[in-house]
Amino acid sequence: MINKFAEEILSKGATEVLPQNLSDEWLERLYYGAVYFIKVLNMTDDDEEIESEKFSDINSMILFAADSEIYQYKNSYDPKVDGGKRDESELYDNLSCLSLSYIFEMISRNSEIIIDAPTLENIYNLERVFEIEQKNPVLTDLLGKIFGTEND
Repeated sequence: MINKFAEEILSKGATEVLPQNLSDEWLERLYYGAVYFIKVLNMTDDDEEIESEKFSDINSMILFAADSEIYQYKNSYDPKVDGGKRDESELYDNLSCLSLSYIFEMISRNSEIIIDAPTLENIYNLERVFEIEQKNPVLTDLLGKIFGTEND
């Protein structure tokens, strides 16, 4: 499945990884990887390291591949030259923004909520995510339901 994603999406460049450019099939996989990623982050204490095994499912691997494609594009990053190491805090912040972008796109496609699509320039911008939630207060409840954190 990861090879299919690489062939159909990654081989065409970072723009193809943007949520609005994905087919329903790939968006669904990235949506499930994104929800899982956010749930795992919320389960983990700040002091505790996140074990990579928690993200060994196919949807998580596709999410990480998508992130890597965007990160490499934005930073002219080559893991072979740059040692394959990325600041963990930056990685989790970027993955959080990216994950929420896939979740927002899924919500937008399946509801009447209109959400501005991200660009390669702003996909990792946390302020963009906050502005989307402020413009669409109903998202807070929807995200609570998705992540199982809604108030009863």
